[in-house]
Amino acid sequence: MVGVVVFIYGVFTINENQIALETCQNGSHFLMCPLCEECAYWTLDTICFYQKLAYLFDNPGTVFYAIFMSFWAVTFLEYWKRKSASLAHHWDCMGFQEEEERPRPDFAAKAPYLEKNPITGVREPAFPANTRYKRIAAGTGLILLMVFQANCFPYYCSIVNPNCAA
Repeated sequence: MVGVVVFIYGVFTINENQIALETCQNGSHFLMCPLCEECAYWTLDTICFYQKLAYLFDNPGTVFYAIFMSFWAVTFLEYWKRKSASLAHHWDCMGFQEEEERPRPDFAAKAPYLEKNPITGVREPAFPANTRYKRIAAGTGLILLMVFQANCFPYYCSIVNPNCAA
């Protein structure tokens, strides 16, 4: 709810954003360098819409929102610990220890061999180290690719200058 209020604050104060106002009003006087070799020069006022859009999510209210959320998270977690202890006492299960979590059946079926767990001493399904490292490398590579695309796409030539071929 607080996030919606901060967003609405941004909507109502968007016309008071000094940076966006200067970009939109005086941006045609500033010629910007091309972002790629095939691109033409562009004026600063072409990013007026993006300046205003960015203000909706990055206005002075977001600082308040960040501080509020950090305090709310701490308060919620402390309240939950207290409630959990109260319920455990009420249900008379203070000494309850969780049962050991078993491997998922799908994982156990695909694992090629059993390996002794050094902590519990129980034989558990396992994958060879090289297979595990390949899977970790593939997942990490995919995540890095997605982060790279998400960070680079907004600044790509075709966004700032629609006439530029992507």
